[in-house]
Amino acid sequence: MKNKFALLICILAFTGLQADDSAEPHTGTQLVKEIEDSYRQGQYDAFLKGLNTEFERAGKSGLLKTVFEKMKKGATHKLSSEKAQELLKERNQKLLALCAEHPELDISKRIESIAHPTLDEEHEKALSEIEALRYELSDSKEISVKDALAAIETQSRLKNALYEVAAEKSGSDFDTRMKKKAVLALEKLEKMQRVAEKYNDPAWIDKVKKARLGYEADLVRQIDWEAVKDLTSGKTSPQNDTEKKVVEVMRDYFAKRDAK
Repeated sequence: MKNKFALLICILAFTGLQADDSAEPHTGTQLVKEIEDSYRQGQYDAFLKGLNTEFERAGKSGLLKTVFEKMKKGATHKLSSEKAQELLKERNQKLLALCAEHPELDISKRIESIAHPTLDEEHEKALSEIEALRYELSDSKEISVKDALAAIETQSRLKNALYEVAAEKSGSDFDTRMKKKAVLALEKLEKMQRVAEKYNDPAWIDKVKKARLGYEADLVRQIDWEAVKDLTSGKTSPQNDTEKKVVEVMRDYFAKRDAK
């Protein structure tokens, strides 16, 4: 199994998934328009086709079942809503106070984006409902619209997991990873929209449309959040004292959030 996984990583690294030459990481705002325009112009078609081919190959080898089971087991226990909100509030207050001293820094702009999300409740709920479909795979011979959407959501999660490993192995820079992960999400939502329309299910058509609008509106925050997580985990190095202090706050937040 280890040999198969290593082989898959090598294949993925040479099917349009390898690192691109890129400048320093941009803020989310700078990337969003570029991602959406490039996706609609078909500039990521080769990447999506290559990843889909390797996804199917991994399925035939039995690798996907192993990855699927590991992802299910690795799902973290969520805190109560009240406790989670309390920790978020504490974290954001500390981060905003740090960045208020140097608002011109990119890290300060990212923190503003993370701490002040613009997604409204209606679109956030639709996104949450779509994401909650993961792992809800049915063995029934009669496939409902929910079953079909759950399969797409789970497939997208598995593709993301495979791509993340390949991207890390090949040394992809931050911008490249964020663009391709966003493209995978946009592809997923387009597939879901087609399925909901095929089943002619008004409720799910509405949910998917709202989820897509919500995802695109929230993409800036998601990109900035990933950048801060990379900084916190050590994937990227702090460039100034403010970033070093942000790392301290974030590590403290994760320690409290994940404490049992």
